[in-house]
Amino acid sequence: MKNKHKNKDRRRAISCELARKSNSHPGYYKYIVDIKEIDGAEAKHPAYGVDMQDALKRLLRSERNEKIVNVVTNRLDVIFILSWFTLIIAPPVIAMITGDYRWAVYPLTLIFGISFIIAALRIFKPE
Repeated sequence: MKNKHKNKDRRRAISCELARKSNSHPGYYKYIVDIKEIDGAEAKHPAYGVDMQDALKRLLRSERNEKIVNVVTNRLDVIFILSWFTLIIAPPVIAMITGDYRWAVYPLTLIFGISFIIAALRIFKPE
C-alpha cells in the first residue's frame, strides 16, 4: 500500500534552535524556528516556551488562532445576517406558529435594551 501523504504539500519546520533564556519570564526560552513554506520560501519565526516542544505547540496554536480570526472577520456579514434572523425574524414566526404572541415582544425588548445600554454608556462615559 502506497503512502498517500508522501507527496502532499505542506509547511514544514526545518530546524529549531535555542536563541536565549527569557529575562522577563524565568524558566522560558526563545527559539528560532525555520519553516519551509509551500512555495519553497523559508521563513524564520520566533517561538517561546519552557522547552522546544512547548514552543512549537504555542507557535502552531497562535498561527491557528490567526487563521480563525481571519475567517471570522471575513465572514462578518454572514454572522450578522444569521444573528439578525435569529433575533429579529424568528421570534415573530414562532409567535405565529405557536399562537403565543409574547415571542413577538422579545425582539423589541432586546432592541430597546441594547439601545438603552449604548445610550447609558455614552452618557456616563468614564474619562
